[in-house]
Amino acid sequence: MQGSSFFSLDMRFKFVLSVLALLAIAGFVVLEIFIQGQQTGAAEVNVAGRQRMLSQRIISLAARMPPAQQVEKFTATTQRLKDAVQKMASSHVGLTRGNKELGLSKPQSAALKALYFGPIRKVDADLKEFVTLAQRLLDVAENQENQKERKNALLAFDSERLLADLNLVVDQYQMENETKVAALSVYQAVALLITLVALFLSWLIVFKPMVHKLNNYIGKIFSQANSLRLSETRLKEAQTVARLAHWDWDIKSDEIAISDECLALLGREPGKWAATPKSFAEGIFESDFPIFRENILAGVENGEPVELDLRYYHGGDKNNLQWIHFKCVFEIGDDGRAIRMLGTAQDVTEQKNLENSLIAAKEEAELANRAKSTFLANMSHELRTPLNAIIGFSDMMRSEMLGPMENESYKGYSADIYNSGNHLQEIIADILDVSKIEAGRLAIHCEDVNFAEVLETCATFYERSAKTARLGISIDIPEDFPTLSADPVRVKQVSLNLISNSIKHTPAGGIISVQAEVNGSGLAKITFSDTGNGIPAEDLPFVTRPFFQTGDMMTNPQDGSGLGLYIVKSLVELHGGSMQIDSTVGEGTKVVVTFPLSEG
Repeated sequence: MQGSSFFSLDMRFKFVLSVLALLAIAGFVVLEIFIQGQQTGAAEVNVAGRQRMLSQRIISLAARMPPAQQVEKFTATTQRLKDAVQKMASSHVGLTRGNKELGLSKPQSAALKALYFGPIRKVDADLKEFVTLAQRLLDVAENQENQKERKNALLAFDSERLLADLNLVVDQYQMENETKVAALSVYQAVALLITLVALFLSWLIVFKPMVHKLNNYIGKIFSQANSLRLSETRLKEAQTVARLAHWDWDIKSDEIAISDECLALLGREPGKWAATPKSFAEGIFESDFPIFRENILAGVENGEPVELDLRYYHGGDKNNLQWIHFKCVFEIGDDGRAIRMLGTAQDVTEQKNLENSLIAAKEEAELANRAKSTFLANMSHELRTPLNAIIGFSDMMRSEMLGPMENESYKGYSADIYNSGNHLQEIIADILDVSKIEAGRLAIHCEDVNFAEVLETCATFYERSAKTARLGISIDIPEDFPTLSADPVRVKQVSLNLISNSIKHTPAGGIISVQAEVNGSGLAKITFSDTGNGIPAEDLPFVTRPFFQTGDMMTNPQDGSGLGLYIVKSLVELHGGSMQIDSTVGEGTKVVVTFPLSEG
């Protein structure tokens, strides 16, 4: 029960980590609110300032408006006046009612409401009246007779008062924006203070006791290490008396002296078995004997040590076969030939059985892997047939090829089916490629490839996705860049995969760039880089493994199957090239691939 108590070190550590995580999340949320508020305030200041300029421009254009009979000048002036009036009207609607696209919100503070709707000023009513007078002047149907009258009515409007009121509005927006900035500074100071207090408490209740506990643990380790050093001598003595069989064969006299451990190893009874080279050889497994004889004769001739594993009938019993690890050295006489052999033997039956089991398990795993690849390939082909029908029919439905749908929801559902079908088709294609790669059946057909043309096709393919994600794509391919010796389909697949990854993991406003050059080894070096989220350092060794996806899939699921980088690496290496990934969290990712160049 003590281990699960709050006062245990483990529970305190978890509690502190939770508090620090909550503080970080709260700080991020509050800071995000401040930043959004500041962005909105800046937009409101800009739009309010533009209203001042537009009011002056409308009065100036109205004053210079020529008679309708001067058709060309009248038309040009009228068009400019119309644009100014429309912009002023839409800006005013955005400031008083809010506009999400422009980042505007309707007046929130009492001061702004008082300026727009009274009692301090009535900018809303005055500006609407001003816009109405300007719009009447633009009424072409009546301008020929009443142009002068409507022009005078607009010029008679107290535009100076309106301009002064708009200046008050701009000043108020500016002051409120500055107040938000000041509040942000206060928040930063408070957040820093809270963080320091939290860190101090963390040190006091968790990390200081943890350091103390770690010191005690290290002390115990050193104490155990000292005890081990004291027992090293005993360990050596234990090795000496280990059950390691040994013998001594005098080659000239053909006499063999063997230990009791050797008799026990061979399954022979002392005093009943004569140890001779012939009697020993009779117990060797038949198919192993030629190898044993060849090695012993070679050792006798050249004096080189012999070490091998052989099977031996324990006690001469044909039903009791054991593995023996045999090792010997030779004493060389004056004539350069061996005159004595000293050897050891050890029962390694269990190790051999384990080794054979591991080999069998490995073979079974490889067989299962091949079966898996075959299954995936077959299932992928089987899935493609109904999937093509799903994609085709959903495309007909979403495009209303056979007539309009009465219910708009069905049209949306059919678009979802179409997009999901295409996404599933891409995953199936990746699985097929992985199956071919693992089975060694993915062939490439090399020819001269213009990489600039391939990349232009890829950039066009992802142009809409990049625009929707508000990303920029930069391409830097020298005009004289040589052609690649590669499979054009696979080069395009590599480029599409890497650009797609960058689009998925790069926030709005980021840049995706592709550069090409010839490296010092005479290979095409192509660099795909982005300013995206980056890959954690601990994930980098695993991102090229099949189905691996960086991040926590439970809290931050990723699009795709996790096969893209594995396929890219495999395709590049099939061409004799290489792939290298460098990434920093929060800064971006750079992937460098190399391809061979055409000989011509």
